[in-house]
Amino acid sequence: MSLINFFYFELKPGQGGNDSKNWTYMLMQQYLCYFTKKAVSYVIKKQKSTGIFLTYLLLELSGVVNSEELFLEAGLHKLIRVSPFSHAGRVHTSTCIVRVLYKDISFKPITLNRREIRVETFKAKGPGGQSVNKTNSAVRVVHIPTGITVECQRERSQVENKKIAFALLNAKLEFHMQQQAKLARDLNLNPALVRTYNMVRGYVYSFITKRKSSNIAAILAGNIDLIL
Repeated sequence: MSLINFFYFELKPGQGGNDSKNWTYMLMQQYLCYFTKKAVSYVIKKQKSTGIFLTYLLLELSGVVNSEELFLEAGLHKLIRVSPFSHAGRVHTSTCIVRVLYKDISFKPITLNRREIRVETFKAKGPGGQSVNKTNSAVRVVHIPTGITVECQRERSQVENKKIAFALLNAKLEFHMQQQAKLARDLNLNPALVRTYNMVRGYVYSFITKRKSSNIAAILAGNIDLIL
């Protein structure tokens, strides 16, 4: 489960007039479908729109499992299409800026969910690799969602090694949480191009994963995993 539990998710149109406002509206629909598929709860905190033109959206999210994946949505999303709002039928480029903000930046003590922890025991080994204890006194603790793993075999008691391992895990998870927050700040301050939806040539390209898909309709329907 994500270590930062609550997020704000913001959409704003870039340059491009009504085309970009409509593109922002389309992305709102995409993300609402995506969050529903991912069982992420959302509350619309602020919305400015007129029909199919969206000028601002702010969502509050909870229940996010993969916060790194969410942070990578922050940046510029570009649409290339024949404008439905131009009588000349010209190809128009529209943009939308996505920002992801963590709601609580005060790093409170982490409460570990034991269902997300795997504890393993093994025989402690000496410098040469030989076993130095006949019992399984050494402890390995794995945080399943992040894959962070710690080991402790310094004490003869399994109970003491387990206490130390959990303390080490807490420290590593706090550092991991701080790195997540830094990633969010960097992506919001320096928005980079995330994806291009080229409806003229019929593909979506992700600048994050370097993947390309021709299934534009499915991705706009909330199946963003197709391009992640």
